[in-house]
Amino acid sequence: MLNDCTDRSAEVAGSFLDRLPIVAVTETRRGLSHARNRAVERSQGDFIVFIDDDVRVDAGFLVAYEDAFQKWPEDGVFSGPIVPVFEGEPPAWLKRVLPVVGSAYARQEVVRDGAPIDPAAPPFGANYAIRCSVQKRRRYDPDLGRGDVAWLRGGEETVLLAAVLAAGSGGRWVASASVAHVIEPKRQTLDYLERYYEGYGTLTGMTRRIQRGGPPSAVGTFAEMVAAALVYRVERLVAPPERWARAMVRAAVRRGRWKSRRMA
Repeated sequence: MLNDCTDRSAEVAGSFLDRLPIVAVTETRRGLSHARNRAVERSQGDFIVFIDDDVRVDAGFLVAYEDAFQKWPEDGVFSGPIVPVFEGEPPAWLKRVLPVVGSAYARQEVVRDGAPIDPAAPPFGANYAIRCSVQKRRRYDPDLGRGDVAWLRGGEETVLLAAVLAAGSGGRWVASASVAHVIEPKRQTLDYLERYYEGYGTLTGMTRRIQRGGPPSAVGTFAEMVAAALVYRVERLVAPPERWARAMVRAAVRRGRWKSRRMA
């Protein structure tokens, strides 16, 4: 899937045509949701397997999914582990806080093979499979996902998968369908994490406004933002990374929710 690419993606894909049955499809509208929807339109077969462009799949990745499809023929959604792998040597503090900020890197563990997927905790988009007939009945929301916005947003796949699972399509965790999520140095910074969770707060703030039919109290939202920022500032000075990281996440999310009040 080539989404308004300006690099050598088409050339690289073409170099494998003599070895793999590759079909390169171009979507000129920038945005991950547009790209996913175009891929779904062109897809054939029984299942679609989605991965991100910055993951490395295990050798038995597709075999693990194929086995799962046959083992649980009534289910429509499958997903496996996502293991963050840092390029170079990450900061010492980041290693310590990874359990706290794992969602910023799509960290996903599978405790038990074949365990049902909870609709309230759908998989991350870096690694999942979905039955084609189920997927073709739903489209990814172009207002979600990465695109032409200044803030880091996501959620197009988790929103769709949550809806699919809530509608009764079963889901299973597949322990052997694992990918390594490569984290480049520019995402190994506190600035990146703050922007990520601020974007998450913006997204959830917009979603809550739609669900409630209007924005929450300006005074209450502002007060929550200020209080969280003050706690983070103090924790950053006196607390270990494992503790101030939680305060950082809360402060960034509250800041994003405040910013969402000014967005359409």
